Amino acid sequence: MQYVYPAIIKPDAELDECFQVRFPDLGCETEGFEIHGSNNVYYTLVRAAELLNKHMIKLEDTGAEIPSPTYIKDVKISDDEIVTLIKADTDAYKLFVAKCKNL
Repeated sequence: MQYVYPAIIKPDAELDECFQVRFPDLGCETEGFEIHGSNNVYYTLVRAAELLNKHMIKLEDTGAEIPSPTYIKDVKISDDEIVTLIKADTDAYKLFVAKCKNL
């Protein structure tokens, strides 16, 4: 299945070059993680997609209700946060994980 949810990204209050990502519709978030160099935005988004895939697989596997995503313009953020859309493809992610285990 494919999903798209808004994610809120903000810098960690205690660590430089460290970001937190949370999905308000799903109640899940990353812990702060540090990324150095020019690709920190890219890796933040990669980490967010990984979190979303894992969370959605858990919901699918348990048969839990999957909430509808909030329209991005309706997501409330503070001055130090940004909101963006993150896509998950749980079928592709499961295949990727299975292939990695066989390496």
